[in-house]
Amino acid sequence: MKLAIVGSREFKNENKVRKLLELYIKQYGFENVTVVSGGCPDGADFLARKVALDMGLDYVEFPPKHRPHNPYCICPANEYNMPYHVSNFFVRNSQIAEHCEHLVAFTIKGVRCNGTMDTATKAKKMGKKVFVYEDGK
Repeated sequence: MKLAIVGSREFKNENKVRKLLELYIKQYGFENVTVVSGGCPDGADFLARKVALDMGLDYVEFPPKHRPHNPYCICPANEYNMPYHVSNFFVRNSQIAEHCEHLVAFTIKGVRCNGTMDTATKAKKMGKKVFVYEDGK
């Protein structure tokens, strides 16, 4: 099960991410869960990476192409360190949506998260299961 975890950069609830992964492990088995994320250094992406690695789960990420390649990137290294352009984020969102089977978006009530919702919309259009969790602020 390839589970994309995306969300607001303001999302800080590590316990919710951990509980989500525990549910997926219980349902699909530890060896069958891969966490997919966008590599943002803050918020839900950061927590997805931290918790997945803490739990020993498989983890892959799709950072925007202007960022450096890292050991968790599954795209070739020569696709990274490109010039900054805002479209890099939308390409990344599409890659996450394509690569997952389920997507969970962690949002915060009253906080805009355009990139998160772009990714969720793309995944939904591709027929993926999408769940949006809104944390009260």
